[in-house]
Amino acid sequence: MRATQFRQWATKVLRNFAQKGYVIDRQRMENGTFLNEDYFEQLLAEIREIWLSERRS
Repeated sequence: MRATQFRQWATKVLRNFAQKGYVIDRQRMENGTFLNEDYFEQLLAEIREIWLSERRS
């Protein structure tokens, strides 16, 4: 039973990733302690880097 539930969850996560190109662990983000200002600054820097590389292509 648990194996089936895991496969269903994993399929959902992979499907979302394939459609959106990213996955957000909402529960971890809402409850996690790793979300500080440095985390978001690093995330924004990575997004800007991706945007710039797309413009050059």
